[in-house]
Amino acid sequence: MTAGADDLISRQYVDRAQLRPILDATLAALPGIGPVAVVQARKTYISLVSKRRTFAVIQATPGTAWTSAYGSASSGLAGG
Repeated sequence: MTAGADDLISRQYVDRAQLRPILDATLAALPGIGPVAVVQARKTYISLVSKRRTFAVIQATPGTAWTSAYGSASSGLAGG
């Protein structure tokens, strides 16, 4: 990731610090998935992209919820 990407990600999680460990764990697992995974930070979300397609989008939502391409849950349901 570039400094610009780190800045975009930091801004997304500035008021959602409780969700940052989930993102960090997800990004730490990427090397085990394969060398083709690329992190693309946008203003409001983060895309995980393979050679052919986007295979995941991570977005910190307002409040204490999280969402992914596969669904969402409140922090109470996620053990928070």
